[in-house]
Amino acid sequence: MQSFVSAIIAFAAAHSLLAYGLAFLLAAAEAFPVVGGVVPGTAVIIGLGALVPGGALAMWPLVGATAAGAVMGDGLSYLFGRRYKQRAVGLWPLWVRPGLLASGEAFFVCHGGKAVLIARFMPADRAVFHFLQSLRLPVVDQVMVAITELGDASVIVPVTVAVLAWLAWQRAWRATLYGVASVVGASAFALLLKVTLHHSRPGALYDGWNAYSFPSSHAAVSTALFGFLVVLLCREVGARARVAVTLAAVSLVSAIAFSRLYLGAHWLSDVVAGLAFGTAWAALLGIVYLQHAGCSVRAGGVAGISLAALLAAGSLHIVMAHADDMRRYAVRQPVESMALTAWQDGGWAALPVRRVDLSGDYEEPFTIQWAGPLANLKSALLARAGAVGSTLVAAMAFAQCRANHSAGLAASR
Repeated sequence: MQSFVSAIIAFAAAHSLLAYGLAFLLAAAEAFPVVGGVVPGTAVIIGLGALVPGGALAMWPLVGATAAGAVMGDGLSYLFGRRYKQRAVGLWPLWVRPGLLASGEAFFVCHGGKAVLIARFMPADRAVFHFLQSLRLPVVDQVMVAITELGDASVIVPVTVAVLAWLAWQRAWRATLYGVASVVGASAFALLLKVTLHHSRPGALYDGWNAYSFPSSHAAVSTALFGFLVVLLCREVGARARVAVTLAAVSLVSAIAFSRLYLGAHWLSDVVAGLAFGTAWAALLGIVYLQHAGCSVRAGGVAGISLAALLAAGSLHIVMAHADDMRRYAVRQPVESMALTAWQDGGWAALPVRRVDLSGDYEEPFTIQWAGPLANLKSALLARAGAVGSTLVAAMAFAQCRANHSAGLAASR
């Protein structure tokens, strides 16, 4: 697949006019049912975007072609559903997994129109979440919790106040105003979407509005703040210093964003949305600021005060909150328990019917639930031997295997 994508990007680099049409078709195909699951549209479009800085492609025509393709793909998907309605269940390949449409309808009924926005970002969420949770190690958890604490408000606010105080001392009032806008704007954006969408986190970690997940406030605010600091510093330093400053900011923000994924605090879509808005917001503020920039902010002072505030506030916050945060972000293995009477009264129907693998897909069904001695199960099956028929032997073998497994677990305890 990687070589295939690379070949497409190389072709696009050599045929720039066709590249815009390719972006249009890929965006449209990725938005269409079933087709979007096999077309590597996102990977190719990202590769096409990498051709913009070198001049092989122009940014705005590429953005326009991609947006138009996405709109057309979504429109065709809507027309497809409106035309075929429930008959779509009988069409290939949907008839192979008839439960998919029912799940989609239930999701839309639950979330309403905001389900359209959520669904545009969710396909890889479960896979990434389960994969990263399978890699959790205690030592790495310690590091990741410390990194994510650098994006907490207890650190971001002191860093922001310190930078604003320096800018005010330098009488750089315009830079001070834009600095406030970077943090306040990103925070307001994240809060507004959380309140609007009510998208739940992978686990119950917070209360109030912070219980909602989309987008990641850590990603959005840290990207906006440190992105604008990069704009302030790069305006007054040389080429090598610009590279160093940019790499430092990107590394810090990327580490904070990844820690949110690793610790299971956010879905992938939450973090991507936060990073995207934070980057766009910082870029917009930076472009407008540079067009009207006033006096020097003394880049050395800004860098020094920012780093000092980050180290001081970060160290203090880690020392004070690390133990509690380790408990907050600890790996949680959900365990469902049910009283026998509740199970016999129909509660068994609410239990999972399929196991979930590490990629988040629903795999083999759990075909038997039994509460009681093996002898009773054996008698019940033998009594219905005529109805069970040829499956009796397999059912008995399964029951014997489960009984042996349970006995082994009991003995190990």
